[in-house]
Amino acid sequence: MTIVAALVLAACGSRVGTSVGGPGDDTSTDLAFSNSTTAPAAPPPRAFVERAELVAEAVRHAGVPTVPRDPVLLSTWAVDEGFDTDAQKVAWNNGQVTLAPGGVPQTPASGTIRLPDGTTRPVGLLDVRAAVDRALSGTLEKPVPCDGVAAPQCRVVVARADLVGLPVSTTGGRATVPAWRLTVEGLSHSISVLALADGALPEPEPRDPLPEVAALPEAPAGLAAADSLRAVDGATIAVGLASGGCSAGLSGHAVEAEDMVVVGGTTPPPPPGQACPAYYQSRTVLLHLSRPLGARPVIDIGSGRQLLAGVPPS
Repeated sequence: MTIVAALVLAACGSRVGTSVGGPGDDTSTDLAFSNSTTAPAAPPPRAFVERAELVAEAVRHAGVPTVPRDPVLLSTWAVDEGFDTDAQKVAWNNGQVTLAPGGVPQTPASGTIRLPDGTTRPVGLLDVRAAVDRALSGTLEKPVPCDGVAAPQCRVVVARADLVGLPVSTTGGRATVPAWRLTVEGLSHSISVLALADGALPEPEPRDPLPEVAALPEAPAGLAAADSLRAVDGATIAVGLASGGCSAGLSGHAVEAEDMVVVGGTTPPPPPGQACPAYYQSRTVLLHLSRPLGARPVIDIGSGRQLLAGVPPS
């Protein structure tokens, strides 16, 4: 691995370019996340390098991820969720959803997605039931009782479903994807669930540690995880670092390898007896690599998960 002396390349509030984005970019997916504060960068201490090497080996054991070519989907699977009554909300979230006979059309073999750059391509589609079940994280197939809601009110009936093109947020701006627009009995507006098949667009990585990383020995004290990859410009990457009430002296680091770049930060220990206020803040650090990032994934030293450009901290 190459130990990189990471440099601060711009002052607070400065921005760097990015390799993702395109026409119609949505400000809600601003890659610089300019409302965050900055942190300095420094050569990584030995303990950070050793941990980065362990994490890199764990990632290789799990399988080094690839950098997606397409923009990453930021929208949830259900859009325009809003309910007129608490009973409707509870019933929907608990999977107490019924599809009215005759109201659900046959699913076409494929639909069309329009990417932020204006190009289009065919995508596979989920039927209404599968799309709703995905939006409800599987509770449609395994409904949960509605505690505190009378049984007659614990139901949502989908009277009609129409296949439409729905604008959604991605890391590259707005895309238009197939969705089922649901007309619900007793609800004053429709609910839309995305219909594009799994894998049609990349999704953000989960934030829980890779099992291979969770099995590693305890991380050294003062290690700070990276919570986002905010921008990429050749050999310069903007990374968000997780910080809190005792993160004074936080600095960012990168350790390069041929197949990945591991990023994070370190914080010196607080003075003995100092209380640490409980709050979370993401701080941006600009890291300069020895060569352009290219197709190498950027890996969080805390979780071993890939950070995808433009995905905000979760």
